[in-house]
Amino acid sequence: MPTYKSRRCRSDSSGLADVIDKDLRNVERDVSDIIKIQYAGSECVEIREFAMSMLRRSAEFIRKFVPWVDDTYAQELNKGGNTPEDVWCWLITRVIRAIFEEYLAPMRSTPINSGFRDSGRELSTMIWGAAKTNAGVEQLLKQSLKDHPIVQGVFTQWLVGHSGRKEADMALEVAAKATKELATLRTLISDLLKAVAVADKTAKEAKKTADRLRNNRSSS
Repeated sequence: MPTYKSRRCRSDSSGLADVIDKDLRNVERDVSDIIKIQYAGSECVEIREFAMSMLRRSAEFIRKFVPWVDDTYAQELNKGGNTPEDVWCWLITRVIRAIFEEYLAPMRSTPINSGFRDSGRELSTMIWGAAKTNAGVEQLLKQSLKDHPIVQGVFTQWLVGHSGRKEADMALEVAAKATKELATLRTLISDLLKAVAVADKTAKEAKKTADRLRNNRSSS
């Protein structure tokens, strides 16, 4: 998802998030049917209930995660004075990676290209990883995405690097305006001083002329 539009496209609903919104209920129903068929016997009650619980929790997480990304993107874009590309690349993508790669992925404990002594050991490892992942998702939902430490850490990095940009831009605008007004004022003062100097010179010349006329009359 290189851009936000590849995730959420309001014009034709072709983004990944739009597809999830449209198809999640169907996917959840289909997976539920598969679980019921796969674990239909009475001896599979516990694992069937566990699988159904994971499915419900996963769907709940997706339903909360998708709009949360939209809301977070809009909030940071509006309040920070940053470009859409800046917000998407440096905040949202980082948050998504933090949640899935740094928080959930290590819990899965399913090594790639690793050998197992038997299929039972492999299956137990996969179930244990699934259980830990399920517990991690539950913790995310309990604390809320915004308040979870993995997300808070990312936001802290974002705010340190990007806070105050809008305020700084506003301050620069005010400073530029003040500088321009000061230059205008200086020009006005300079023009006024020139006018005063001309008026003073004119007044002095008028006084000289008046004094000369008065002296001439006195002499007569």
